[in-house]
Amino acid sequence: MDFEHSLLCCEEYINSPLTSDIADATSTSSTPSSTASVVSSPSYWTMPAFFPDDDELTIPFLMSKQKDYEPDEGYAPQLQSNQTLCEARSNAARWMTKAHVSHKFSPLTIAMAMNYLDRYLQRNLSLPWKPWMMELLSVACLSLAAKMEEVDVPALLDLQIEGLEHLFQTKTVQRMELNVLSAIRWRLRCVTSFTFVEKAINYLKIRQDMKSGLMMRIVELIFGSLADVDFLSIDSSTIAAASVCFAVEELLPRQAAELKLCLLEYIPTDEEKLRKCSMLLESVIVDPVHITTPSKGNTKFPLSPTTVLLPYDDNSSMDNSRDLCFHLAFADRELDLEDECAFHPKKQRRI
Repeated sequence: MDFEHSLLCCEEYINSPLTSDIADATSTSSTPSSTASVVSSPSYWTMPAFFPDDDELTIPFLMSKQKDYEPDEGYAPQLQSNQTLCEARSNAARWMTKAHVSHKFSPLTIAMAMNYLDRYLQRNLSLPWKPWMMELLSVACLSLAAKMEEVDVPALLDLQIEGLEHLFQTKTVQRMELNVLSAIRWRLRCVTSFTFVEKAINYLKIRQDMKSGLMMRIVELIFGSLADVDFLSIDSSTIAAASVCFAVEELLPRQAAELKLCLLEYIPTDEEKLRKCSMLLESVIVDPVHITTPSKGNTKFPLSPTTVLLPYDDNSSMDNSRDLCFHLAFADRELDLEDECAFHPKKQRRI
């Protein structure tokens, strides 16, 4: 396969037998009008076109499937025991949130990307993770999610334009994409909190002019939860319900009691789990632009897109290009000379 020119997420692959169970539950084939998409202007907050609704994907069905797309229960404790990796994951979530603003990505795209990242991490927690490795994984996961959900997908080099310490060649990211796809078994169409939120907002009796503001607040809350490992032990449906309740109490206090009762009938949620999630949401920083803005001088931009930049001076930098073999597909083969040019520091890059 020519990795350089492979689209990876073309229709042929998406319709493969290894795709999501959700696709099997949908009787009609997807069309351009039925796939989730986002327009390239700020009007993408407009409801109800935020996510197209598929009536066949009922709440009971989604709740029965959400566990299939969540990491195992032991993932969160293992991740929390590794402070460095835990912080790297949080930074990845913040970078993706910033990409949501920069590239006008759908919130669903960001949630799906983090879902891919967690499912991959769970299978590779024992690896000697370094900062550049997490950045490469983040770029690959966000690229895959964008190819699934967005109408306009930026080039891989454009996707990395800010917020990262390293810049990866297109073919390097594409090889990582293949490895992620293999790890998550090509199950790209996953269940996230936004899957439930979209249905809940359309179900609740809320004035149309209030839905956009309510959705923006919910998006802020869920984005905050993506960066916090404490939310990994909570179901997507519970996070969705708690976020909607939280936003309703803030923006529609007079209707809050009635709307919350209606919501919890629509999305059955354990009261104790809902209370725990609500308490966590209270501590979430909900300004994604602020929390993802790098400190002055922190973001470095390359003079050439042909190398991976290595600005780190400590021992955590990519001091051994062979470490990439832990992640990339076909890692058992030796890197050829063309591959190695992807790993040279800036001062050694090839012109």
